[in-house]
Amino acid sequence: MIRFKCFHGTSLENGQSIIQENHFRPSDTDSLRMGVGAYFFCQAGEDDTYPVRCARELEKYHIKQKKHPNQYAILSCVVECEDEEYLDLFNPESLEYFHQMRYIMLNKSLAVDPEYKYHNAAVADTQVFDTIRKLRSVSVIRCPQFFGMLEEESRFRFDKGERQFPKTYVPNVIMACIDTNKPIIKDIKLVEKGEMFNGYEEFI
Repeated sequence: MIRFKCFHGTSLENGQSIIQENHFRPSDTDSLRMGVGAYFFCQAGEDDTYPVRCARELEKYHIKQKKHPNQYAILSCVVECEDEEYLDLFNPESLEYFHQMRYIMLNKSLAVDPEYKYHNAAVADTQVFDTIRKLRSVSVIRCPQFFGMLEEESRFRFDKGERQFPKTYVPNVIMACIDTNKPIIKDIKLVEKGEMFNGYEEFI
């Protein structure tokens, strides 16, 4: 049995609904990195400060982009699933399996159309994750990622003067994409709520 704690940022209204229903909803954005599911920042050790901070920064970004009202919530939960339903790209074998599948799918696409292009990296990776889900009945994917919303990341500068993304080749967060129906998602709690007004934040 796999078990870990993670954090999810959303609007305050959605957060209250999730707690009331005791159920997360899959994300409906069109730029998912790991396919359809609810997205979380995972806690790596005893301290939850870092994943909570990442969830907060993502919601501040969403508010600035007017993706939801200026009140946000951060929820914590515990996720449990069977070993065979879990794909962890921290595992070297899983990482290698992912990229082997990625190249197989790329070669198939290029065989049909030598000029084949993906819309972006998220679309390309999602295609692979969705295929793996079907082949192995995977319901929980955990993957190291680069998260650029943190204040420190904007302060990195490079000699060439060109925009570099990501700012580091070493992933700085652990994210999970979770099927909201198959695994056990329990102990859902509100850990923080806040509001943004004209560029400054008030945390309640």
